[in-house]
Amino acid sequence: KNKYGHYMYGGMPASYGYHEKAEYGSNNQCDINISTNINDKLFLGLSFGVYDLDYSRESSYYEEGADKNCYEILSSYNTSGDGYDVKFGAILRPIDDNPFRIGLAVHTPTYYRFTDSNRGEIYFNDNAMAYVNSEDFEYRYRTPWKFNASLGYTFGKIAAVGAEYEVSDLSTAKYSDFEDYGGSQYFKGINRFTKDMLATQHTIRVGAEVKPTDDISLRAGYNFVSSPFKSGSYRTINYDGVYTETDYTNWKAINRLTFGLGYKFKGGYFDLAYQLQLQKGDFYAFDDVDIKPTKINNNRSQVMATLGFRF
Repeated sequence: KNKYGHYMYGGMPASYGYHEKAEYGSNNQCDINISTNINDKLFLGLSFGVYDLDYSRESSYYEEGADKNCYEILSSYNTSGDGYDVKFGAILRPIDDNPFRIGLAVHTPTYYRFTDSNRGEIYFNDNAMAYVNSEDFEYRYRTPWKFNASLGYTFGKIAAVGAEYEVSDLSTAKYSDFEDYGGSQYFKGINRFTKDMLATQHTIRVGAEVKPTDDISLRAGYNFVSSPFKSGSYRTINYDGVYTETDYTNWKAINRLTFGLGYKFKGGYFDLAYQLQLQKGDFYAFDDVDIKPTKINNNRSQVMATLGFRF
């Protein structure tokens, strides 16, 4: 019985479980930029961005119960949408004949319009028990504001250093109806949940470049991104919805180290860079924070090369 005196089904222990997930999609961006220079002391820029996004996710959870029966849940999700935002930035050189510079930037929220669809299927001993398709659901989504501050200095033509700090309160993201679908109360609940679970995200970037010769550049950098989640965050699923993916991951902070080499030749340039990303996370198979999470990581190494030509 629960605390209200009602009998609840407690579930059955599993002897074996298997989970897999696939994600794919695209995020395209087109920017229109305007900039100006005031007496080589103040540099101003304005950018208008347009976005086109498409994302799909498919997952499967298979479980063999202690009663030797097999269960499987298949879930698929797709969202597509478009959006726009505005970015404003300024760079100030406060001291005459000195390369020291201060940068400030403000990014407005990105205003999206999305269309979602879901499909869920349940199998028992390889026999289809139920499936459901949702109707297309349209809604609006507004990302948080983002603020950026930076410092930079160059040592003649030999070296340059820079540091950057960025902050965005993810809990201020907001969902709303695309039209009057009667879901305002639903989105109020989603927005409360967003405020309770998401955190203020801090980003720090530092980097340096040294040019031992006019043609060769050596670069190094560090990037820190704090976790987007508050401690104890979890996923909730509506009992009357078709969204059947119960798993979620609370990702921790990201640490990135980069090293690069650049070579400039007559008519072009070649850049080679290596990036190491370190990130840990807590994976939960179900929306129950009392279950001990599986510790996972998103550690990655990347090598990137660019070859360019000037005409």
